[in-house]
Amino acid sequence: MDKILAAPGKYVQGPGTLDRLGEYVGKLGDKPLVIVD
Repeated sequence: MDKILAAPGKYVQGPGTLDRLGEYVGKLGDKPLVIVD
């Protein structure tokens, strides 16, 4: 079985990134899914 990952072409990491999350996900649509581990 093939496994496929389709994702936006941007990876963001660093101090304070969650504070600025709205700046990044606002461009992805009305209901983005954010997974944090």
